[in-house]
Amino acid sequence: MGILLYEESNSDVYRLGGDEFAVLLKIETREEHLELIERIFKRMGREARQLGFTREAADIALVFFDETPNRLDTILINMDEAMTKVKDDRDSHFMTFNVIDFIDVPFSGRGLLLSNIHQVLEMGKILDDVQEEAYTDAISGLPNMKAALLNMEMVLENSKANQKTYSILMIDGDNIRLYNNINYAAGDEMIRDMSIVLKGNLRPSDYIARWRVGDEFMVILPDTPLEGAKIIGERFRLAVKEASKSWLFPTTISIGIASYPTHGDNINALIDKAESANKHAKDQGKDRIVLAD
Repeated sequence: MGILLYEESNSDVYRLGGDEFAVLLKIETREEHLELIERIFKRMGREARQLGFTREAADIALVFFDETPNRLDTILINMDEAMTKVKDDRDSHFMTFNVIDFIDVPFSGRGLLLSNIHQVLEMGKILDDVQEEAYTDAISGLPNMKAALLNMEMVLENSKANQKTYSILMIDGDNIRLYNNINYAAGDEMIRDMSIVLKGNLRPSDYIARWRVGDEFMVILPDTPLEGAKIIGERFRLAVKEASKSWLFPTTISIGIASYPTHGDNINALIDKAESANKHAKDQGKDRIVLAD
């Protein structure tokens, strides 16, 4: 839930306890707020149905503040009272409120420990840190394979819903053994250097993760056809080749590319095709891009 909220809102997400979360939205207008919440609500429902749930996935209260409150507990009191109203209304799982709606209204305070408000937020931060650690690769600092699979699922569902294509790049370094023959610390340093280069050549909408082990990476390119993915892959290939001239050993990468729906309509099929294409790139001499059959 927390990852979904963060990915969709690109805002700070706090777990307040149990399955309750608070999101402090950064966007400006009410129309943008409403569009965002509608998108989040739809995605939650879609993913809940995939898991076999028949009821609504979540209750959402959107509170508009005309000006920024100067007390954190005021924000949380308002949010808690709004959520109480949503849960008490059996006909709606999503309601909007203006902060003025709460003036002179007795607060129930349900679920809030006001005397320990900072402890609640600190606990939320600890839980966020644990969650981030679970989805982050320790060596590269990039998302790990588990996070990549979640992102691929989200992009696949969005592509199906909007009838758009998307592509994935399976990237594998060609020279890690030279580094590991020195020691694994040298290999780890090369992985970090390569991560920086690849991440620096992403578009804002793209997603990169470390894949499996060694110097393997997965890049997810939303709304990108096969030929567009090839252009981006070539940019990665040349960037690594150029940057590695100053590394311990010059390094190249091999890239396999697969695209939805051309090469499959599910994640496993696309991954298999991309990995197979990457193997062909290796077999053909490395330092090249191969499109899946």
